[in-house]
Amino acid sequence: MIDIINNSAAKKEERLRHCLRQLPQTIIAYSGGVDSAYLAYIAFDELKQKMLAILAVGPSLANKE
Repeated sequence: MIDIINNSAAKKEERLRHCLRQLPQTIIAYSGGVDSAYLAYIAFDELKQKMLAILAVGPSLANKE
């Protein structure tokens, strides 16, 4: 069962990487959570300096965070 899950996750990651490689550049909205951190990591791995991760500061996020 673990092999099926790992294989599925690997296929999804490869599809994500393929989609990102098709972009000339991109901006990732980074929320500080695991999902957006993972996406920003993969985007940087594929696009290097052609990606930017941003974090908005507003009423829902204190400056100290």
